[in-house]
Amino acid sequence: MADGDWAVVTRDLRKTYRGRPAVDGLDLRVPARGVHGFLGPNGSGKTTTIRMLLGLVRADSGRMRIFGRSVPRSLPEVVDRVGAIVESPKFLPSFSGRRNLDLLAQAIDAPRGSVDDVLERTAMRERAGEPYRGYSLGMKQRLAIAATLLKNPDLLIFDEPSMSKAGWACSLILRGSRSRSKPRSRCASTPVAVRRTSSLPRRTVARRTTQNRSVR
Repeated sequence: MADGDWAVVTRDLRKTYRGRPAVDGLDLRVPARGVHGFLGPNGSGKTTTIRMLLGLVRADSGRMRIFGRSVPRSLPEVVDRVGAIVESPKFLPSFSGRRNLDLLAQAIDAPRGSVDDVLERTAMRERAGEPYRGYSLGMKQRLAIAATLLKNPDLLIFDEPSMSKAGWACSLILRGSRSRSKPRSRCASTPVAVRRTSSLPRRTVARRTTQNRSVR
């Protein structure tokens, strides 16, 4: 398949910190449909890879593409198709969950009605009027996922499996999408690449991010 047929492609991707390789020649191809886990021990370069894909860290060398567009150079062309949680998102603690999402939706020019939609899909509608500071950790995670869904992205990337987003995020979003006639973004893993599809998700696992491994 051509690069444009994949959600994410990296070729010989490398990043070094203080002379020590964090990502060493990563070749990665993530299909544009399904749920895909990117697994590895702490320090193996998973988060660094994600940060490079999102333009948060500059790669030393190599090539990266999202939906066929070279990143970070062409990231503005695809950024609206991507939702990501890489670090703990920042919300205003004294504002309600809904108010926080309303402000974010205005800032990113999200479609009208998107806040109600994502609150329903993440099972947060009934608690949306409460101040963010009073939310449990799980509710804060759900609100973060709701924020990534505001623009109905084609690609979701969630980091940090220890934050327990992956399992219930998948079930919540899948349950919400199955109740609609229009196919929706499927869901999450850690990190996750997801594309809208009406079929059940497929899984791809990257077991290493170093030593020139290729993942399909």
